[in-house]
Amino acid sequence: ELNLRWIEDYPRLKLVESTTPLFQFVLSGDAIDRKLYDFVNPYTGEIGSDGVVRLAAANLNATHIVLEQPALVEGEALPSARKRLRSLNKVSSKRSARTAFKIVPGKAHSGEAMGIMRGVRNDEATDATVDAILRCLAISDATGYARLCGEFESENNAHQDVANRLEVEHVPVLPDREYIHDPHAMVVFRLLDSRGIGAPDVKVLLTAGPNHDPNQLPENFLADRQFNKRSGNLSFFLNHATLTGCPAIPGRKPGEIARKALVPRPPYGLRIVPRDGEHYVEYWMAELEADVANLLPLIAPNETTIIDIRMNRIVREGVYRMTRQLSPRSFKDAELGGPL
Repeated sequence: ELNLRWIEDYPRLKLVESTTPLFQFVLSGDAIDRKLYDFVNPYTGEIGSDGVVRLAAANLNATHIVLEQPALVEGEALPSARKRLRSLNKVSSKRSARTAFKIVPGKAHSGEAMGIMRGVRNDEATDATVDAILRCLAISDATGYARLCGEFESENNAHQDVANRLEVEHVPVLPDREYIHDPHAMVVFRLLDSRGIGAPDVKVLLTAGPNHDPNQLPENFLADRQFNKRSGNLSFFLNHATLTGCPAIPGRKPGEIARKALVPRPPYGLRIVPRDGEHYVEYWMAELEADVANLLPLIAPNETTIIDIRMNRIVREGVYRMTRQLSPRSFKDAELGGPL
């Protein structure tokens, strides 16, 4: 809820334009201190993070999208209702207020060597963290803040250019290890029904290609996924470069290729699949068949997108009946009626 308040409510406060402006800045590294890698916790080496916090989570620039099935129509025939409710419609799309976000090159979450704070030396040498902080402290008005936001965005794009994505770890005795730092994005799906209750009896599938097939998604597009049993939220950590396509990554030597060009597989879509079989209380399949020009701009690199999916909770005729018959009767094979 705190994330949604930041996206929905705080822009109305106009913190930057007020008479007593409040300027917010986020500085985060995206380097991994390999000496601090924990073999028990592989997230300490996760690309798209500083070894602890993901860039997409640290970044206050975020989007909230609401998708929903069409409403039920009283008396509509079952086949017609199923077909009409198969589509997901975009109800709203809101962005948070623009916030200055800077990726500090060469900085990790902690550690004396690379830590974004602990790694700052008490000497006269220049430091990327200190330089970024001084630029933030120099801001005094909305115009200057907007200019700094633009500068940070340009610098982030240059930092994540394909020519700068290759990291080489020199390992004694063993061959060197190579890592490619692609931009990532985090998508949080909140599954709700028409009554505002969680809809746990469905699964979320991403699709790709003209046939909207999950098997056509590009290789390695999904870096991580997590499911919150308490809230029912599903989080995908996506390799944004894999979805949009990426030129070849140059290797260490001239003419070498560290990774071949990645070819995208649009259009990308979304499919909500209910549990098998028919039930007195159920959800129906729904799809969002969006092309790359409509879907991917909503999932920005280094950002979090919260997608609310509102499913219709279908209650079928026969779920409750009054009868004069006092003897028990099995209803396992009873025919289900239409939606109520």
